[in-house]
Amino acid sequence: WVILVGRARARLGIDRPHRHVLSGHPHLGADVAQKSLLRFIRETVGDLMGAEPADSDNDGVPDNSDNCPQTGNADQLDGDGDEVGNVCDNCPDVANPDQADSDDDGIGNACCCFDRGDFNRDGLLCDIGDLIFLMEYMFMSGESPLCLPEMDVEGSGGIPDISDLTFMISYMFNDGPPPASCPN
Repeated sequence: WVILVGRARARLGIDRPHRHVLSGHPHLGADVAQKSLLRFIRETVGDLMGAEPADSDNDGVPDNSDNCPQTGNADQLDGDGDEVGNVCDNCPDVANPDQADSDDDGIGNACCCFDRGDFNRDGLLCDIGDLIFLMEYMFMSGESPLCLPEMDVEGSGGIPDISDLTFMISYMFNDGPPPASCPN
């Protein structure tokens, strides 16, 4: 154990790992320093026992430190920071470490469209609060929606635009058609 800690200290450039792991390594941050230390110890224990670390996807990154161990991704890109590699993340633009997918469509719940027209997530579809949310988002740099597809009320498949705003106004005030259903 003393040898492992000594090697870890040298590799991470820290003199007291317990202090830096808890308070944050000046270059890595607490989470990264702790994960790096644990990863190093796991890899070193494997090296000392003469075992090659498993690499199920043959991407050159051992499974115990691979953010997508069943799919090759040597670059280990993780755009949303949820510790799941982009190539196997079911919602690569929104952090969802649990990868929940209630309807098993391959798109994570964090990215799914649930109710088009409930932009402010108050449970009421196409009310004045949703209209205000849409206008603030489009014209006043308002809060970003949690799910862009939910704002595509006219169902074009694009990002929210003026056609969605006019569709919403028509639905709310002129008996226009209801918002398009979310894709399944």
